[in-house]
Amino acid sequence: MLLLAQMLWLSEAITSFHLLFTLPILAYFFLPSNLKSTYRHEFLSTALMITLTFSPGKWTSSSSTAGAWALHVCGVVAADYMSGGAHVNPMVTTVMYTLGKESFEGAVAKVLSQVSSGYFTFVACARVSDYLGLTRFGGPEIPSTPAFGSAQGVVEACFWDEMTSSLLLMLAIFILNWELKFAPPKYETKFGFNISNPNYLIKQTLTALWIRFLIVFFGSAGPSINPMLATTWYIFSNGGGQDVHIDGAHLLVYWIAPILGGCAAAVLYVIYKNGEGHNDTFMGWSVPAKVNVQEARSKRVKKTQQTSSNTVVVNKDEDKKENAEDEQSSKTDEKVGAASIAVKKGEGKPMLGLGWMKFSKKSPKAQKAD
Repeated sequence: MLLLAQMLWLSEAITSFHLLFTLPILAYFFLPSNLKSTYRHEFLSTALMITLTFSPGKWTSSSSTAGAWALHVCGVVAADYMSGGAHVNPMVTTVMYTLGKESFEGAVAKVLSQVSSGYFTFVACARVSDYLGLTRFGGPEIPSTPAFGSAQGVVEACFWDEMTSSLLLMLAIFILNWELKFAPPKYETKFGFNISNPNYLIKQTLTALWIRFLIVFFGSAGPSINPMLATTWYIFSNGGGQDVHIDGAHLLVYWIAPILGGCAAAVLYVIYKNGEGHNDTFMGWSVPAKVNVQEARSKRVKKTQQTSSNTVVVNKDEDKKENAEDEQSSKTDEKVGAASIAVKKGEGKPMLGLGWMKFSKKSPKAQKAD
């Protein structure tokens, strides 16, 4: 009976949580060993990211906007550094998969881990806030209809803000982290402190500032720029039980819009890289326009080389022909001259009765000159 009671308690505890939390947790036990480590790493990294980036303005610097900004930037850099560059965002994970930098199995494991960790962290931080008397965290939400005039208007505004901010975020990640270099790989300060990669600190700080900029200027939907944050906050703020319903507007604004924006940034990046001579792909496909341009360029180069070689051959043939004609003309002149001299001395007959004339046949080159 005791065992049955414990099982009943466990079943009630499980059903008190939303399926988007319980199913990813249960999925962990069916993952291969290598993906379990990926799941654990992403789970802890997501919890760290939420704690460090949501606490400014709530737990700390609640009366100072500048202080909250500064702590948020520090929290973004610290969370990324301490987690070793984890994705902590289903949109980022999806984009990395489309670029071939993440396997399908790894992407699924990371997204499951992010969602379960997000809900767990919001619950845990709420308990800590209540215990310590601190302000609870907030989260992204679709605003009320009157601010935009109609339900369709609010969904449209939120959709475009989430998609645009996600596109700009991924472009910043590509440019700052993959393209630009701000300092040598190793730099030693005058105090003897060795910074193995100062580029990391510079790039992550700029990325954190850019995230803050996007939050301020594209804030109609919260903003989120992270599907996991929006959905786990929505479930938690509405009680966290299985009766919490996620409607189509939520999926459109917080999942479809950011993933579309991130994928658009990935396509632009692939076009740029292929323009630089790389062979990057999106979902395994190269950009057709770029492939055609490369083929056309190579064909033009081959055609030009072939035309040049043909011109050289033709010129050589013409020179040989002209030289042969010059030699024949010289021999004829010599014969005519010799015959004329013989006629004058009475030693020969005029050639065709015209020996009294001095023939001088011009060469083709001389004719062209005339």
